[in-house]
Amino acid sequence: MLPIKVCLNYTYVIKTFYNLSFKENNMMSMSKCKEFRASIYYFIYLLSYLSITLGSLLRLLRKFFYFKTLGLFYDLFSRFYDNFTLSLPNYSTICQFIVQLAHPSKNDCALDVACGTGLVTLLLTQRAGEVVGLDLSLGQLKQLQLKARGIANIHLVLGDARKLPFRGGSFDLITCSGALSEIIDKKYVIKEMYNVLSYDGRIAIMTFNKENIPLLRSWAYNAEELEKDLRDCRLKEIRLLKIKPFYIIAKAKKIIHSRLDFIYRRSKSNNRPHMSLLFRT
Repeated sequence: MLPIKVCLNYTYVIKTFYNLSFKENNMMSMSKCKEFRASIYYFIYLLSYLSITLGSLLRLLRKFFYFKTLGLFYDLFSRFYDNFTLSLPNYSTICQFIVQLAHPSKNDCALDVACGTGLVTLLLTQRAGEVVGLDLSLGQLKQLQLKARGIANIHLVLGDARKLPFRGGSFDLITCSGALSEIIDKKYVIKEMYNVLSYDGRIAIMTFNKENIPLLRSWAYNAEELEKDLRDCRLKEIRLLKIKPFYIIAKAKKIIHSRLDFIYRRSKSNNRPHMSLLFRT
């Protein structure tokens, strides 16, 4: 079962959503239609957490419905995402620990996959040279843009974690906090991270442990599954940590055994488009 504190926050989210969506008298009729449509997706998505059957069906529908639901849900959820997420047990401390584990330096170019409103991204900007935040939701990126005013080394990109729009070897470190429990083809996302990671680059991932959250049992990770996928994606020096009440944190490195292998892999991914910056603050 989810902790009582988390369950209570679902009530808070629903109440806040009602206030935002139906009590704003000055909204245009088109905006109301968009809010109403988003509300339908929101509650379907919320039910996917509560029903293993519905969650599995959404994932089977894939691009046709699931990602539309996911994007619209987070566009709406972005308004109170921080209030909800930071109320999870030790979440703020976990974000700081992810950054410490990634060990960024001023010479590093860092990527935060599924960055949300930037709880990890903003921490990276304090220690890395350049930081890119990528997310599927424009609403989340807009919230991060507001928080990142005056920060010169942050770049925000609207994109899909399953098809990262960057050249191979672009980043010295990559972080991903919490998102793997919601993404279809999680292993493919890890492969994409591997592809855009530079030689000797490192990855720091936080995900939720399905052994401690039964509602996520059909589509989240446990520690053994995460380690297997990291190894299958050719990542090395894997270090896994289980942190109470329901977190798994993993660190791994991209190690290529020969220069020829490195050149081959980089040339293979060089047909990717250059990074296009949606926002620069």
